[in-house]
Amino acid sequence: MGNRRAAEMLILGKKITAKEALECGFVTDVIENDVLGHVMELCQKLGNSPQESILASKRLLRPQTMLTLLDSVNQAEVSELYKRQSSPEFAESAARLLNLLQKKKSKL
Repeated sequence: MGNRRAAEMLILGKKITAKEALECGFVTDVIENDVLGHVMELCQKLGNSPQESILASKRLLRPQTMLTLLDSVNQAEVSELYKRQSSPEFAESAARLLNLLQKKKSKL
């Protein structure tokens, strides 16, 4: 996914379809029917696979430099989320949401 499309999603809150997520590589498969059956099949395959081989494969697929980069990005994201959740803007939005939910609940 390019920077412009990522910015559109992050800044404008644009949602993507399952097909778009598949095309971007966010997901490896889209299951339309029998989701539970598919999940059980995957769990069975993983459970029957040699665990040490799976862990070794994961280590090889994610070299240390990539893990360091991911850790750095995750730390920056957590820091930004903390700043946003500590802002007056967030507090006001949360208060409006709670007020709206209380009104809806009282109508029930």
